[in-house]
Amino acid sequence: MLRERMKRGIVCAVAVGCLGAQGATAQAAGECSLSLLERPHDGGTIAPFEGAVGDRRVALDAFISPFSSIDTRGIYLFDRGSETLMDGQPLGDRGIGPGSLYLSANDAFLVFASRQPLIPGPNAPVKNHAVFWIEVATGDLAQVTMSPDVETLDPRVSLDDDLVAYTSFGDPVPGGNPDHSTELFLTQLSTGVISQLSDFSGGFVKGPQMSGDGSRFAFAFQSVDLGMLPELWFVDRSAGMSTLVTSELSKLGFHGKVALDGSGRWIGFVSGADLVPGENPDGNDEVFLYDTQAETFTQVTHTTTGGSSNVILSADGRRIGFETTSELVAGDSFLVGDVPSGPFMPVTPPGFELFDVSMSADGSAVVLSSLFELTDQPHLGFGGVYLVDCGVETVLDIPTLDSRALMLLALLLAAAGWLVSRRRRLTR
Repeated sequence: MLRERMKRGIVCAVAVGCLGAQGATAQAAGECSLSLLERPHDGGTIAPFEGAVGDRRVALDAFISPFSSIDTRGIYLFDRGSETLMDGQPLGDRGIGPGSLYLSANDAFLVFASRQPLIPGPNAPVKNHAVFWIEVATGDLAQVTMSPDVETLDPRVSLDDDLVAYTSFGDPVPGGNPDHSTELFLTQLSTGVISQLSDFSGGFVKGPQMSGDGSRFAFAFQSVDLGMLPELWFVDRSAGMSTLVTSELSKLGFHGKVALDGSGRWIGFVSGADLVPGENPDGNDEVFLYDTQAETFTQVTHTTTGGSSNVILSADGRRIGFETTSELVAGDSFLVGDVPSGPFMPVTPPGFELFDVSMSADGSAVVLSSLFELTDQPHLGFGGVYLVDCGVETVLDIPTLDSRALMLLALLLAAAGWLVSRRRRLTR
């Protein structure tokens, strides 16, 4: 079994070191705090390059400042409820690939891409990125992709830890990718079976997202023949179906990702098309949701200036977030609200561009990066990683497409909470 072979490559165990309350920001109920994720640790300060949030935990690609040795660069895990920091996997001088850090929605498994030979041997990466997997509870490390001369990026892992998805220009399913386009692949760890989930010619799969059970996927595809204009695709592996959702996805640029909730029902993206006839006549870049169950579009924003990007969805499908430069805010800000149409609340100060954005499983927290200083505390590196925390909640079980009753209950609870809060405001 591939899993049994991979677990022989254990090189570390997670060590837990507790922090005090330094760096924590007090907040009232219903409010959100914004803090720089730099915390005292081992006689220095953790300075992250990138972060990704699961449920209660945040994975950080970081080093310890003042910078004394490359050995301090590694993956650290921060618990936003207890302010606990855990040492994880050392990364060495090559670190991880940009935007490749991913923590599962249940905080149990971590995947990332790195050019560092973390497990020595003939399959260790040399100049390209390989995908690695970590079990958080034990610190077990394994290498998932085994072609040292092939680039593999954008990893995602299922909640049960058996499926890892990633992009590659290789041909791991012999004969499936003869033109070496960047395609989407899936490795089943328990069997070692690799499946090719896309089959294009002359282009690149970008920013794939996977449902919690590993059955549904959403991604952008940029075709050389189409001038690299991105298309939005949905793949339902259990039904053996691939669907072109729209060929009018906005140019991806630096923010080349779409969003997918944990059930695989909602896809979030940005488009300048009039996908809901009559709602976007000026062709402005708007946030949309595609319901893969009903096969319908919902236009989330209705603006006339600026544009939006960095769309994210919570795994439970209740919350959506996006960055916007439109008239919704006074400058570039990140907004968070309820699926499908808000209301929305800005959670970052205006005027600062963001990247590497992720949302917790219940939508109560957002982790994002910026080259700018979003708080009064100056960051130590070239950029800062920030935590927007609206309070740790108990996460609902992530619903599947068949759990319609649970989805309805979640919507009813959200509506009841809104009515209670509205009644309180009206009686003040």
